[in-house]
Amino acid sequence: MNKRKEPIKNNLKEYRLKAGLTQKEVAKLIGVNSEERVCHWEQGRNVPGALNLIKICKLYNISQNQIYELSKFSSE
Repeated sequence: MNKRKEPIKNNLKEYRLKAGLTQKEVAKLIGVNSEERVCHWEQGRNVPGALNLIKICKLYNISQNQIYELSKFSSE
């Protein structure tokens, strides 16, 4: 049975918009090859790897906890 995964909720888009950046600009600044990856991270379809997460946090001047707040995760 193919069970669709629920998106991982995050605040990536909110912080990108606060920084006044486009997805393409974020991709270029952190060194990923396309804005599609940034889009998937923001939608919760994928999560950035540890190194990219660190780069994003530095770029937005925030902590990892601010991106993935525990209260947003459902318990299963």
